[in-house]
Amino acid sequence: MSKQDPATIGYHIDPAEGTVQHVMMRAREGRNYLKHLYALCDCDLVTTAYLDNGTDDAVFVDDEGLLKAMSPFDFFALSEQHESLKGPGVVMGRDAHGNSTSPATSWEAFKASGVARVLLFKRPGDTRIQYLYKSFQFIDAIREAGDDE
Repeated sequence: MSKQDPATIGYHIDPAEGTVQHVMMRAREGRNYLKHLYALCDCDLVTTAYLDNGTDDAVFVDDEGLLKAMSPFDFFALSEQHESLKGPGVVMGRDAHGNSTSPATSWEAFKASGVARVLLFKRPGDTRIQYLYKSFQFIDAIREAGDDE
């Protein structure tokens, strides 16, 4: 059995705020990062979408996000070719044992990857939903996920 890193850095994506920031999560003895992921993703159940960059990195998001009330500012995409994801997300990597680790994708590479806010809107008189891709503000400072997260 593999021992999990006591501290792992993830990339917290917050489409409502328009920010992406490093977040440090600490696993306590016998625990994993799920408590932090639930708080950061504002949910009770997570699912993953893998990055299309040849790594095992994935973004954790609310598995039931599309069933909840929506705002046009709740979505993001890992690239313009990737499906839109709803709500906040956390990008993490994994080791050979399947445990969460810091992403293999560097911060600089992730910033250049094309991750974008997806704003949904309808033009007056049109029934089709339109998509507008906007840039995120990347915050280089590392925020520590607290015990409440």
